[in-house]
Amino acid sequence: MLFALLVVVVALTACIEGDDPDTTAPAPPPGEEFGGVPTDSAGGNTLTPAIDPCGEAVPAAIVEPGTRQTVIGDVVNVRKAAGPHEPLTLLEFGEEGGDVPFAIAIPDRVLDEFAQPPAELYAGVEVCVNGVVQEFEGIPVIFIAGDGEIVTTGE
Repeated sequence: MLFALLVVVVALTACIEGDDPDTTAPAPPPGEEFGGVPTDSAGGNTLTPAIDPCGEAVPAAIVEPGTRQTVIGDVVNVRKAAGPHEPLTLLEFGEEGGDVPFAIAIPDRVLDEFAQPPAELYAGVEVCVNGVVQEFEGIPVIFIAGDGEIVTTGE
């Protein structure tokens, strides 16, 4: 308690004397780097640290229903299915013409969020998705709520 009171007194004294301990350096001009990080006109960081959303992804062949996982794989087929509550679009992973080890289930009610139909966006593309793995038609699936949950890997 005494220590906390001492800290408050020191901070108040510094503020009264004009040495505000919370004062930061002025922001650099817009677009210039500050500490190696580009800034905006307010001096704020315009970049966030690179976070790889697919960094801990597991291949589609080893997903475990009932767990939260990030799954990565190639979309080899896109098809419509009658879901438990509404129609779905399934992005199926696996080998062309082979077994389907995993799928992403997109409810029809969120298809308007996509810039293009999912078949045009994702067929033949490697993607990853994170969520709780469930089973649908005997296939492990992750149900998504929007386009932003599917990440293309660029490969």
